[in-house]
Amino acid sequence: MVTRRKRTAEEWRRVVFRTQLVSARTKLYLVYLADFMDAGRRVSRERRLVAADLGVGERTVDRMTNEARDGGFLSTIVPGRKGVTAVYQGLFPTSQRDSSCRAELDADDLSQRDSYGGPEMSETVALKPRSARQHVGAPVVTTDAPSTCPYHADDGLPCPTDCRGYSPSSNEEAAS
Repeated sequence: MVTRRKRTAEEWRRVVFRTQLVSARTKLYLVYLADFMDAGRRVSRERRLVAADLGVGERTVDRMTNEARDGGFLSTIVPGRKGVTAVYQGLFPTSQRDSSCRAELDADDLSQRDSYGGPEMSETVALKPRSARQHVGAPVVTTDAPSTCPYHADDGLPCPTDCRGYSPSSNEEAAS
């Protein structure tokens, strides 16, 4: 059995310096990310902080991330979205000559990709299908009489017509 040693963030940084696959600006971005990488070459840094530290706009950070991904230096482990910072894996390109190359991953990195999670990931829930949400925000129509339904009897307000316990006769009886 052949044991492969883990490649470090420092080795990754050296490969970034030597590459011709990405622009100088993206190299600077990748070297910056290397400062925040853990031992497994995973990194998570807010886009606004990266932009402020490098003196560029957030859209430029997006472009540099895409260029690094296309060059085979980054892979997305957890995609970013509102309230969740993206997590990237630093990769070693398999070919320095081919800019559309695929990057190699250590076997450990692949197994950790599936097991990565945090509090944000465990608390996410799927949205209801659109058909189940179609009446959200529908106008509420009420009657003038106080309600006798068990759901609105305590507040003394008229029962909305979309109430489960609404019936026109019960509202008319309550008014008399």
